[in-house]
Amino acid sequence: MQQTWTLTHPSPSRQLDLGTVAALLDAAQPSAPALAMLGVLQRAAGADYLSLSRYDDGAPLLVDSLSRVAGEAHVTPDCFTLYRRRFYGLDVITPLAGRLCSEARVDSPMIALRQGVLDVPHPAWREAIYERARLCDRLTLLYAPAPGVVFAINLYRSSASGSYGRDELDRVLDVAPLVRSVHRNALGATAQVTNTRARVALIEQTVAARAPRLSLRERQVCARIAVGLTADGIGADLGVAATTVVTLRKRAYAKLGVNNRLALARLVS
Repeated sequence: MQQTWTLTHPSPSRQLDLGTVAALLDAAQPSAPALAMLGVLQRAAGADYLSLSRYDDGAPLLVDSLSRVAGEAHVTPDCFTLYRRRFYGLDVITPLAGRLCSEARVDSPMIALRQGVLDVPHPAWREAIYERARLCDRLTLLYAPAPGVVFAINLYRSSASGSYGRDELDRVLDVAPLVRSVHRNALGATAQVTNTRARVALIEQTVAARAPRLSLRERQVCARIAVGLTADGIGADLGVAATTVVTLRKRAYAKLGVNNRLALARLVS
């Protein structure tokens, strides 16, 4: 049965372990806050796959993802691409994200929603993603770290791992409000920026003007790198493999004479 929680503050009756506290402090660093936050939640829930997506214009945009076992087949990017193409409009979190975005409040509560495989309302969605990727449980954390900016963190369990237990759910729900605070602080002023799609389009124009040697795909990749998407997120957005994104990034960096995202962002700002 589908479950929903409204979260405002960490539970005062439970204490976080020192490892979780240390991981939260690491997540506050600006170098890779998304992956660090996902790591904190993976530790709490024992999730097999995690994703962070952003809602701007109704459709989600994959920012980053994480797999529990390094080197194991990572199903999240492919599943997200299919979800965004065919099924996100059927998901109950989509109108909830729209509501949070329209409220434009800094004190909007965090929404947690658990959906098991049998709760998926559309058979094609259930078959194409949950059954094909052998997923049995999803816990979603939906929140607005800044007015008009909405993110969703999805924590998936594989059929081999089984559904979330009560203790695992409690640990995630306890730490989730702190994760939102860390994300807000890590984003800083960048959380207040306008629609991501508009930013990408503007940066693509800038890159085209300043680096005409780049191909169309290289410009598209560079623009998405500049707004903070990872290879998995860019691949899902453009409908190409993450390995293709890495190749395009290497080519573009070589042509531009840069070697990291910050240098690229300075070049196109």
